[in-house]
Parts: sequence; structure tokens; C-alpha cells
Amino acid sequence: MIATRSKKNIIKMPENRTAGVYAIINKTAHKCYIGSAQDMRYRASTHLSMLRHGKHHSKEMQEDYDNNHKFEFVVLCETDQEQWHYNDRRCLEDYFISCMKVNDIKLYNSPNHGLYEKNFFYRASWLDKRVIGLRNKVLFEK
Repeated sequence: MIATRSKKNIIKMPENRTAGVYAIINKTAHKCYIGSAQDMRYRASTHLSMLRHGKHHSKEMQEDYDNNHKFEFVVLCETDQEQWHYNDRRCLEDYFISCMKVNDIKLYNSPNHGLYEKNFFYRASWLDKRVIGLRNKVLFEK
């Protein structure tokens, strides 16, 4: 990761230009934004530029940035640029969003983002929660 100093905080940028799914994590408020891109380094620089200029599409993230919250850009999953198309990455993005929602992690993403019921990953995230819940019940309850 390459550290980029903004006027208020430091956001680590991906070192290479890979495709995949990423999170922008607000370390201060414990919130995140999940996205996908063909070139995550370029997308990270676009987010940072919008935040610096007060024009980010997430008004809540913009407000937190303006209030000196600390953010970190994290690569969640890399995908092959040639074999993974936009819709494939979007399905993975929906999966990560659904996992965050299922685990009650606050998101900057719009409330309906990641809720496409026919998406296998959306259904799998709920199954993951049921399996984890069942496992915990078996392991910890007598």
C-alpha cells in the first residue's frame, strides 16, 4: 500500500492496479463502504479526490471525512481483470455488503445495495449466518 497524505488524514492506496472488491473503512466511527472496480488503485484515488474536494456521493462519509475521521482502503478480494466482468465483481460486492449487514456492521452504502435476492452470494451470506449461529448454539449451549 502507498500512503497518501491528505490535509486531514492518511489513506493507504493499493500498490498495483488490480481488479476486485474493496472496503473504505472509517476507523473512527467503525463504518465502511464496500465497492468494486476494474482498477482499485484508480478507484481509491477517485474516492480520495472526491473527499478532498467535498464532493463524495456519500454525504455521510463526506461529513465524517470533513470531521477528521481516519479512513483506510482495504482490498477484500482481487479478481482477474480479463476473466471477471463487471457483473461478477458486483455479485462479490453484494456478498460482502450482505455479510456486513448480517453481522450488523454499519455501512455507507445505500440501504438497498447488496439485496438482490436472486444473487447466490446474497443468499449465501444469510446461510453463513445461520450456520455460524447453529455452530455457536451447538458449541456453547448445553
